[in-house]
Amino acid sequence: MRTPIPTPAGSPVVQTTPVAGTVITTGEPLAERQEIERSIRRVEDRLATIDRARLTPADGADYDRIKSFVADARAALQEQDTLRARSLMEKATRLTAQLAERVAPP
Repeated sequence: MRTPIPTPAGSPVVQTTPVAGTVITTGEPLAERQEIERSIRRVEDRLATIDRARLTPADGADYDRIKSFVADARAALQEQDTLRARSLMEKATRLTAQLAERVAPP
């Protein structure tokens, strides 16, 4: 009795989908990441000149929001999500400028 020889079928096409939490980047250059990191340092340096304990409740809330934006931007960079990191830092930069203007000594 003869055993039939299997004929090779075409290779199956395997489609994969990104795993939840996977970030798909568009290949942003290293320069963009470095600019975001510089922006983070500028905001942190500016916040370091502000005494959180002397702020009004509203200004204190803005200070805390800025800190949160910075922390979230760092996390986004860690996840290689430069688009989100840039957006967060733009918000932090604007809010920091407004806060610094309000609390600057006369």
